[in-house]
Amino acid sequence: MGLLTKYRSLEREAYPDALKDKEGYWTAVYLNAMTIAYNTRLVRPEDVPKSYEDLLLPKWKGMMGLDLNKTEWYVAMLQMMGEEKGKKYMEALSKQKIQARDGNTITSTTNISAERVG
Repeated sequence: MGLLTKYRSLEREAYPDALKDKEGYWTAVYLNAMTIAYNTRLVRPEDVPKSYEDLLLPKWKGMMGLDLNKTEWYVAMLQMMGEEKGKKYMEALSKQKIQARDGNTITSTTNISAERVG
């Protein structure tokens, strides 16, 4: 219907391809970075998980919290790992007795356990 037109600003070129339409109709305006965070008083530097797969180790069972409203994290993990591997990973992660949280603040400020991990 001709309601939209292409717009290729100079700044657009600095964005990765995954954040812009190949035909030039849109460019993302923000990016959510998702990462593993940990309590430095409970986890020694040598014990910090180095990968998402490390979170499946038995020592982390019952020691993690996750904001279960962050469905974009689930989708991103499936995109990163591939759908089949991602679903298997999520199934294994679900067996780690993850404590559900509602919101980033409560997730990042709640002590999951008083015990030192490691």
